[in-house]
Amino acid sequence: MEERIEYLLRQYEKNNCSREELEELFSYINGLRAGDQSLKQAVRNIYDDIKKNHPSFTYVDENGKLVLTGPDDQSAFSDKTLVSGKPKWKLLVVVTVSCIIGFCTLIWIVRKNFSVVNYIQKPTTSNPSKKISTKVQQGRLSLSDSTEVWLNANSVIEIPDKFSNDKREITLNGEAFFSSRSSSSAPLIIHCGRITITAHSSAFNIKAYPKDKQLSVSSVSGKIRVTRGSDLLGVLAGGQSLKVNKDDDNISRKAVSSENVASWREGNMKYEEEFLIDIIADIERVYGINVTLSDAAFERMRVSFSFTKDTPVARVLENLCAITNTQLDGENDEFIIL
Repeated sequence: MEERIEYLLRQYEKNNCSREELEELFSYINGLRAGDQSLKQAVRNIYDDIKKNHPSFTYVDENGKLVLTGPDDQSAFSDKTLVSGKPKWKLLVVVTVSCIIGFCTLIWIVRKNFSVVNYIQKPTTSNPSKKISTKVQQGRLSLSDSTEVWLNANSVIEIPDKFSNDKREITLNGEAFFSSRSSSSAPLIIHCGRITITAHSSAFNIKAYPKDKQLSVSSVSGKIRVTRGSDLLGVLAGGQSLKVNKDDDNISRKAVSSENVASWREGNMKYEEEFLIDIIADIERVYGINVTLSDAAFERMRVSFSFTKDTPVARVLENLCAITNTQLDGENDEFIIL
């Protein structure tokens, strides 16, 4: 049995597992969760050997725990949330097997839908950093200062291994919710293209996808400072939101419900007078599809809309077309709004 497990793990290490081999590997991992001591020892021996040559290998340890490792570093994801995506067999395998063995399927989800690019050395600093990205899933992670981060679909966050004493800097492309309860006096600084968000102990959401027409920052608690270069765009308190239109640099502010800020974490997508093109972009990210607008004028339409991530994508698009007086064509992964 140990030889077979070693073969499967090495196939997984090389990303060469077939569908049948993945299912077999998951069944062995289920044994880890069930407390099979002989299986635990076998897996421990195999991983010790693998890690000699691949210290950054992502794996499930002998206790069935998901571990993402880098040189002299260890961090763990938790609370992964599956959402609907492209109906490719690899994702179907994950969904099917998860009904049987639960947590162990995260080994496949992380490998395919979370990318960790370890230790990218910046020329301006001696502190190494890593990039963490998501595809059609969302993830949660804890930073070295205990800040909790929820990362939405198709988002990339770059974080240092360890924050300096005078500032805590992060780069974000996409959407993330931050809950910072650190006792550190150093500000938490998030760079999003030309926009910089600065906060201390606070909870807030940033939506900064590079292709979206707007960048938005919403505060649940604490004070958030938003700047562009040396220009102060605004200071937000809890229950306030600021949006920057990327086309004309127009800035708008409004009150928001704390319950609706980052409601995407619970699978609820809510929009109030948002650009149609930005809503479409979210739908593409959530479901892993492509949607084309046949008329450029549609991009400038503002729409109030909502849906849940477990709603079939065709129904979401049909409802969106109904309120925008447009028509839907297409199927599977490709749609067009007429």
